[in-house]
Amino acid sequence: MWNDNILYLAFIVQIFVISVYFPSAIVSQMRRVIEKCPPKEFPKLYPVSMESIYRWIKIYQVANYVVMLFGFYIVIHAAVTGVEQMLGLKTPLVIFGYFMLQYLPMLLLEFTNVKYMKKMREANQKTKRKADLTRRKLSDYIDSKWVWITLFSHFVFVGVVIHFMYNPFDGFGGLTNLLIVFLTDLFFVSMIAWRIYSKRRDPYQAKEDRYRVISNIAKGMFVTINLIIVFVSFTFINKAYGSPAIKDIGMVVYFIILAIISLRSMLIDVNDVNFDVYRDEQSKTLNT
Repeated sequence: MWNDNILYLAFIVQIFVISVYFPSAIVSQMRRVIEKCPPKEFPKLYPVSMESIYRWIKIYQVANYVVMLFGFYIVIHAAVTGVEQMLGLKTPLVIFGYFMLQYLPMLLLEFTNVKYMKKMREANQKTKRKADLTRRKLSDYIDSKWVWITLFSHFVFVGVVIHFMYNPFDGFGGLTNLLIVFLTDLFFVSMIAWRIYSKRRDPYQAKEDRYRVISNIAKGMFVTINLIIVFVSFTFINKAYGSPAIKDIGMVVYFIILAIISLRSMLIDVNDVNFDVYRDEQSKTLNT
């Protein structure tokens, strides 16, 4: 019973962190940017009408609100009915499925952002382009210590896999686990490379701001890679020697940490951003 109470408490924290705290912080950040950079002075920052922007914000808020309510329904249903498995399904499946559901509003926001940046590029009518001297190496964006930490964690993971190859448990995939981790690494590194080498999404963004954004993303992805290694190793050890209840709690805690790391990269201090690049030419002249 105490395991269930801890699981429900951890699940409520997951609901609050991913569907309440971070969405509220992101919306608050949007409003601070709009307040700091009114459309009349910073027309390049707003390729669409303010009505459209506020409508997108409202949709994002409502989507998170619905997901939050569904999360509380899952907890209340489990507590009231007293079933051993959430919603009568396998608890790990419900936890993972709800985590994916919590990210749907974020994916919606990212899709909207892609369209927003496309309109910004279309509105950019500059005929004279400057040479892009942006840093182009991975080492320019990520501290070498994270590379060494990642190599060490993979070395330990290989040891864990070898151990369970000699002491297998039911369902252990053997060397397939190393292949899955390798493909996961390849996916994250490809995402970092895409952000470094692809065309700038924001045609006006200052170089120092772009560098800071990509550095934060790269660091977050390296941390995520190591978290995946830790979680998979924990799952193996728990399957062999632990209990399903501990695994469920560990999964929720893992998703909370993963969300904090990934969503923090979306939060910025608006005072650190160079918004002058979004001013109209007349405003720039008056401010120089």
